[in-house]
Amino acid sequence: MEWLNVVKSVDEYSRVLQTRLGKVSIILHGSFARGDFNVWSDVDLIIVSEKFYGLRVLDRYDLLNPTPPRVEPIPLTPEEFEANLEKPVWRYALNRGSVIFVDDYNLSTAMNRHGIRFATREQLVEKINSMIEAISGTMQSS
Repeated sequence: MEWLNVVKSVDEYSRVLQTRLGKVSIILHGSFARGDFNVWSDVDLIIVSEKFYGLRVLDRYDLLNPTPPRVEPIPLTPEEFEANLEKPVWRYALNRGSVIFVDDYNLSTAMNRHGIRFATREQLVEKINSMIEAISGTMQSS
């Protein structure tokens, strides 16, 4: 299933980034977090690290490359992430679907403070597996 493959890809990329950046927080958001993705959907990741301090945006991407296929990273410092939570459009987007894969900066606390709903990586995998089981059960009873 494509959804599970994306989770595995984000897991692998998360390990690479943890090695490369050290302390990091990684949030999947958008259609793959919500489950309403399609063949044209990209994998939206917010990547928060202190290693981005003082770097131009394009230089931040150098630290993130190579990215897995379809991954669209948004590199932010912890303060930039916090500042973005003050923006209604960011809260709206994150509230529509966010899954925290790695949370070394404890972003979940800031998201809770702003009333943003999110899931953990483990909750997402449980949801996907439940859906797979339900589909398998439906197919077997047909």
